[in-house]
Amino acid sequence: MSSVATSIKKFIQKNFWVGLILLVFLLFFYLLYWNSFSAPWEGDEGEYAYSAWLMRQGETPYLNSFLQKPPLVIYTYYLAHWLKPFALWPPRLIAFLFTLVSCFLLALIAKKTYGVKAAWTALWIAAPLLSLSTIDALPANTEKFMMLPLVGLIALFVFKKGQETHWTYLAAGILGALAILYKPIALPPVFVLLIYWLVANWLKNRNGRQFLKTGGLVLGGGLLAVGSSLFYFFINGALGEIWQQVFVFNLNYAAASEKYFPTFFFKNIYIFLFNFWPLGLLAAGSFFYRPPRIFLWWSLLVVALLPIMTTSIGHYYLLLSPFMVLIVAGTVERILTGIKTSEETWKNIILVGLIACIWGVFFCSIGEQFFLKPLELSKWVYRTSNLPEAMLVAEKVKQYSQPGDRIFIAGSEPQIYYFSERRSVSRFDMTYPFSIDTPWSESYQRQAIAELERDKPQLIVFPLGVSGLWSEETPKLFIDYIIKEISTSSKYRLLGGTVSDYRVSTYLGPAWVEPEQITSSSILLYIKND
Repeated sequence: MSSVATSIKKFIQKNFWVGLILLVFLLFFYLLYWNSFSAPWEGDEGEYAYSAWLMRQGETPYLNSFLQKPPLVIYTYYLAHWLKPFALWPPRLIAFLFTLVSCFLLALIAKKTYGVKAAWTALWIAAPLLSLSTIDALPANTEKFMMLPLVGLIALFVFKKGQETHWTYLAAGILGALAILYKPIALPPVFVLLIYWLVANWLKNRNGRQFLKTGGLVLGGGLLAVGSSLFYFFINGALGEIWQQVFVFNLNYAAASEKYFPTFFFKNIYIFLFNFWPLGLLAAGSFFYRPPRIFLWWSLLVVALLPIMTTSIGHYYLLLSPFMVLIVAGTVERILTGIKTSEETWKNIILVGLIACIWGVFFCSIGEQFFLKPLELSKWVYRTSNLPEAMLVAEKVKQYSQPGDRIFIAGSEPQIYYFSERRSVSRFDMTYPFSIDTPWSESYQRQAIAELERDKPQLIVFPLGVSGLWSEETPKLFIDYIIKEISTSSKYRLLGGTVSDYRVSTYLGPAWVEPEQITSSSILLYIKND
């Protein structure tokens, strides 16, 4: 017994500082997220949750909803719903854990490639990079879940390169496919890394038969992941709609987004440089210090930039984070190695100072977020978006309708469907497909009009500002129709609306007002006349 106690004492003494630093890191990591767990959801989260809820009701997403993402995120939200139905925190907690594990994996990759100091660097800079609120990186979006299998693939490459077995290649295919199944923007870096890995091994062995075999195993792992993900939808006849919504529509959506380049590209790059300018300097220094595999990480970062540089959506840029982390970690290790001193203490002090500088810049730019309450954080991040108001409207929808009633949201707040537990009369649970300039915008609008004519919704939710309902580039068929339904006919009457004060310092949440009290409003609620 005494020998066991002595061993434990020696272990604690040997690892005391490591354990203390890890505890401090976990505290800081929690502070990045503490007020986001119960903050109102954004529209994308509501879209995933609603599709998962439809599955629990025996209906098939893509047939009964319009979802531009592959189905893996539906399964994740299905799990979140199973943890605690209709709560805000479960998907946010899952995303939090995915991100935390990704940070530790990046630290292990850096340690294996460069050394212990690179590992600490990677751990401490990955946390803020993967959690940057100014690019909406706190919600449980697909990019948060995509990161873990992507980083897992990089870890598999680093730890197993030169020691591969058949299972290694199979696992590589599975991890790469999982990253893409969460978010297809992961395809370019996944493809390039796998090709680099296979070609590097072929150049080493010059064995064409082995190259084909290993490539087949990677492909087999990918097909296994894809097949497992799509099986439910295959047996329910939804593969055609998945192809249309996830691939065909998204390709046209990406083409329509080209008009945003270079405006939003420079905007999002500026956000990163403003919050992390020391990382920009260190990344530039990598060309001088040239740590091992630096050109591979830069190549992956560049190809990762290609599918996202035209988007206006900030959290797409999370895809760059793992490669930036490894570039900076390798550079820091080379800088510290080049310092001519035999005292490791001084190098450790420099490392701590460098990490403190990075966090200091980060804290100075967005330090306000750490002290905000969840509702305040929502308004601070999303400004005038109808996030808290949508939660209040969901309560009113439940109040003024029965469980079997169908409703319609003339905007892009599908979280109202989920939290009110009411189905949409239309498969278009978000109206963004109406306002994106694609060949189908008019036909989608006509489909929705036909669905609303066939099954009049008991309630119509109308967000002022027409969130995703129309744009100047697309037909006005649907917006003209819905405005006529609620304002110029006797079919619907106004129940009330939400009002909100957007000043973060005084924000206490939205309020509900009756029709006669409405002077300004963010979301209106209409009920069908009997």
